[in-house]
Amino acid sequence: MQTIEKSIFQFLSCVPCFYWLFGILFSLACVSGLILFAKLRVWCPSDRWLVALLPPVVLVFMSDIFYRILTSIFDEHSWFRLEKTVILARGFPLYYGTDSGPALVTLYGPVSVLAYLPAALVPSPFLMVMVAQAIAFAFVYLPAFWIHIGGKPLKDRDSLFGLMVFFCFSSMTFRLTSLRAGIFTVHADAPTLGLCASACACLYFRTAQHTNWSLFWSSLFAVLAVWSKQVAVPLLPALALYLYLTEGTAALKRFLFFVFVTGTVVSAIFLWAFDARNMFLHMFVIPSQHALRPGVLKALSRISREWLIMAAWGIFSIGPSIFHGGPRTALSEWVRKHRWFLFMLVGFFMLPVSVIASLKVGGSNNTHSYTNYFILLATTTAFLIPDLRPIRILHGKYIRPHHVVIFMTVVMLAVNMSFLFYRVKNTSRLKNFALEAYEFVKAHPGEAYFPRLTLIHLLAENKLYHSIDGLMDRDWAGMRVTGKHLRDYIPPRAQAIIFYGEAHRWLLDLPEFEQKSERSAVIPGAVVYRRIDSSNSGTVR
Repeated sequence: MQTIEKSIFQFLSCVPCFYWLFGILFSLACVSGLILFAKLRVWCPSDRWLVALLPPVVLVFMSDIFYRILTSIFDEHSWFRLEKTVILARGFPLYYGTDSGPALVTLYGPVSVLAYLPAALVPSPFLMVMVAQAIAFAFVYLPAFWIHIGGKPLKDRDSLFGLMVFFCFSSMTFRLTSLRAGIFTVHADAPTLGLCASACACLYFRTAQHTNWSLFWSSLFAVLAVWSKQVAVPLLPALALYLYLTEGTAALKRFLFFVFVTGTVVSAIFLWAFDARNMFLHMFVIPSQHALRPGVLKALSRISREWLIMAAWGIFSIGPSIFHGGPRTALSEWVRKHRWFLFMLVGFFMLPVSVIASLKVGGSNNTHSYTNYFILLATTTAFLIPDLRPIRILHGKYIRPHHVVIFMTVVMLAVNMSFLFYRVKNTSRLKNFALEAYEFVKAHPGEAYFPRLTLIHLLAENKLYHSIDGLMDRDWAGMRVTGKHLRDYIPPRAQAIIFYGEAHRWLLDLPEFEQKSERSAVIPGAVVYRRIDSSNSGTVR
């Protein structure tokens, strides 16, 4: 095991050390908060409590992010999804035809591949995965930070309130299943969500002073989002409808013009840089052939179940905006005042593709993040309306937005700390199969084939082989890879095919690898299919 990776694992495995270190830092954060509370005597009590809670909230959030970045090396999904970026960085073609080249997991546009390019430049394969996970977090959280803060200095009370609301938003992403699936692995979802949010932010902060520039940047981010993952297409009509509701047909026409211009230029660049025919095959033909599974109501229930969690504070943020009891206003005026409606609009426009994509063979609930990410943004940014009315309760008392945010902050702080301690306590149970496979391939090049982790062959041997998930995508589309094409992209001298976890041996039409063993002295826990005529040779046991 390499020195850096061994040190990381020892650090994560030393639970008492983490508890002591975190305890000291958390105590210092609480003391800092109390000092700030005492110094800001001229502020109202709710603002002072928000500032006092800020240091411990930042500590818990950053600790959770840091822990997830360090443990990303244990997630094999991040390994095989990062392969596309490394392929591009090493000068190999990204898209191949049906009868040539390796079957890879390249069903999405090139933007999501280019997004992780800085990680591919890191020499250590394990630090590479960590950097990629950090990039995924940056795509998801930086646009949300911008939206909640609004470019104001952090000394301003409104920006401090927005900062705390941002941490409430961030804390909820740790608890919602769909957002965890979309954010906490290296995948196309994080860059796509970040680009969608950036496109929304350009219109969210739109003023008359930068009329055309905001439309240009919004259209560019939206086009890049579609070229990152195709499910982002509903973003374009959602933005167009928002502009029509707030500014009318003139702004809508200018926006559509910029969409046409940026879409044409960006598309032309990608069609020139990549093999257009093969890219179309992977982005549209293969996914279109994947069958839909039954279960629309089940998918909708999974999405709406998370809405109930968000409703805990949505009642206090969105509720007063809808049930204000005041004089009626024109729809355009109401939308201009309640800008959070933009995110709600995008979320509901994304709902059909979120459901359909999750029902596709091979789909999962990570596609639900395209709906719930924006609905969550709507529920939190609704707190930032300047004159948001407090909610009246019994005996003439009122609940102010600050009170709700303080309460939710304390609750999420306790919940996230509990889950963080639980994960750290169970770190020793994590198994870094990718590390063991990488070290084996480096020591014994060409002797084993890891279909689930073909990235390690690329890193250790500079060889491209069939990915089992790429083979699965082809099989679901009725384009199964067999015969010479299959054998051309597996190690020719391989003595064994090795899986860890779920094995998809049925996709590999290689009858000579039928001697199955679920016990391996070299890689414990792996499922090994040894070559029949070489059971007594080689290094794989």
